[in-house]
Amino acid sequence: MKIILLEDNEYLAAELKASLESHGHTVRHFAHGDHLLEAMPCEDCDIYLLDWQVPGKSGFEILLALRGEFHETAPIVFITSMSDEESAVAALSAGADDYCVKPVRINELLARMQALLRRSQKKKKEDVIEENYEFYKFNTRAREASIRESIIKLTEKEFELALFLFRNRELPLSRDYLMEKVWGKSSDILTRTVDVHVAWIRKKLRIGLADRPYQLQSIHGFGYRLTHVETADTTQNEQLP
Repeated sequence: MKIILLEDNEYLAAELKASLESHGHTVRHFAHGDHLLEAMPCEDCDIYLLDWQVPGKSGFEILLALRGEFHETAPIVFITSMSDEESAVAALSAGADDYCVKPVRINELLARMQALLRRSQKKKKEDVIEENYEFYKFNTRAREASIRESIIKLTEKEFELALFLFRNRELPLSRDYLMEKVWGKSSDILTRTVDVHVAWIRKKLRIGLADRPYQLQSIHGFGYRLTHVETADTTQNEQLP
């Protein structure tokens, strides 16, 4: 596995690098956020490990640049001493795939990285390219959603959650279940992240408007359900999206 590590603590960076390399991985280390940006695009990177607070551009700013400007699809994991929920939600909502709090337990980190890499590789091998739900379309290869022919910009996790909801329409889905299936996490970790992503999905895909054939219902104290609804004349509506 080819890893890019952003960590300004010299001792911790050396310890992580040595541990990861002892397990057969290749690690390219940066101690300054600006230096990592200057090196972009980084070829053949399998996974990014980012510290939050580093000199120059912060790890969060690097995350935004990777997912935005550079269109990076490789998994991104934050390794940080910031353990409050707001920071975790912000990182996950912006496109991070996982969040580890220091001190790092190397075996746990390796297991998380392997799980993320397996999911990432599985996505690349998907045979089904497009899934259509009336005028909603999901391109699983390009990781893009569209309404009719207009592409709607979603983060990776927004795309995964939206597609999962459409694939399981009419079914009540708990927050815990969605967290496990989309983020691969146990039910006791940051289920509020689901609420944040659902809010953005509703807004970006305009689910719930009068001319839309779907409603995304909140189930109090439980989770969500995407349901099909009848519209006045959706097929002839020319004002979409």
